[in-house]
Amino acid sequence: MDVIMAFNTGFLLPALTAIYSLFVNNDNIRLRILYVELSAQAKIVLRLLEKAGNNNTIEFVPVEGALLERIKVSTGRWRQETFFRYYATEILPELDRVLWLDADIMVRAGIEELYNVDFEGRSYAGVWDNSSNPEERLGIKDYINAGILMINTEKIKRTEKINEFWNLVASPDYEGELPDQDALNIVFRDDIKLIDDIYNVFPLNPNELADYVIASAVIVHFVSGHKPWKAEDVEYYNIASERYRTAKVFVQEYRLACDKAVAFVER
Repeated sequence: MDVIMAFNTGFLLPALTAIYSLFVNNDNIRLRILYVELSAQAKIVLRLLEKAGNNNTIEFVPVEGALLERIKVSTGRWRQETFFRYYATEILPELDRVLWLDADIMVRAGIEELYNVDFEGRSYAGVWDNSSNPEERLGIKDYINAGILMINTEKIKRTEKINEFWNLVASPDYEGELPDQDALNIVFRDDIKLIDDIYNVFPLNPNELADYVIASAVIVHFVSGHKPWKAEDVEYYNIASERYRTAKVFVQEYRLACDKAVAFVER
């Protein structure tokens, strides 16, 4: 299974946790890490994770030059790496499909069904996300979160639609609230398959759904600006855990996974 991620040295701890949780729950993963700023020491530490699971490998792919020049829109609190998922067809032209994973995630189970999703002729597959009111903002009802994204590179290579994406991002009139995610949903709005939300679960879920969400979640995604690995967000999640059982369980699991990931590379 071919997977891509992108992050910088400053995001090493959550990336370690994400990759460790991916590898211990899955075998035969070929992970490419796309990067601009990733120290030699960070690469050494990350490679130690290859020993988790069976037949999992990591390759580092630098992103530079003309590719970076395409990112002409302000990324706000997001770094430029958020756009790297849209380079998949150029950086990895030999692949027919690839899975993009954000680094602020925790994988809890096997991803084979997600990876082998039937695109039904569409270019992308992802989980519905209404957290930013996309129907009101953009007039898009079936709006997806791009943090966990199956990419049909075989189809995208045969069309010019990805150029429409980059043209929109480069337009001086484009003001996406969520810079790359809005553009993805605008350009590919009729070309995205909605998949089961167990593959992109946000940690705060209503109590009446808590048992189902906890039992079924395959990938947990910490989408907000609050992150479970940040010391300054401990109190935020303490309060959230009092209200949401899912937050209590997922944050505890995440911190345990984080500790295990660090211990794994230190041993």
